Amino acid sequence: MTTTAPTGACSLCDVVKPDAAALRDHVLNVHPDEHCGLYHQQPCQHDRRERYMAALLEADPYALVERRDDRARLADAVMAVADAEIPAILRAVADMAEDLRQFEPATGARKSAQVSENVGVLRVAEWLRRTADEAQRTA
Repeated sequence: MTTTAPTGACSLCDVVKPDAAALRDHVLNVHPDEHCGLYHQQPCQHDRRERYMAALLEADPYALVERRDDRARLADAVMAVADAEIPAILRAVADMAEDLRQFEPATGARKSAQVSENVGVLRVAEWLRRTADEAQRTA
């Protein structure tokens, strides 16, 4: 979202802050749903939490989790379970990737391509396992 607001001016309301850090804090605290879209290139944990909270509100036809604090607490609990499962899922995908390697006899250009594809598959599998290890350390 780009705006022509002066430096330090919030593009979502009429507030003007003295610097970029103060403006960022304002957006995080006053406009939390727009914060990630404005300040992050890719979805972040805050954005993920907000999506979980919206899904809880949508899935609750009787509004049992109407209060934002209750939705936040439930979203945090769901994210903790999901985060604990991510390393195992990444390792399973790495195993699946390795199963894609090809070992049938090949000659000429096809043999070189097969070797190259197999090396690429192994690199992807290695990256997935490394990412799984990092995710497990942070969980």
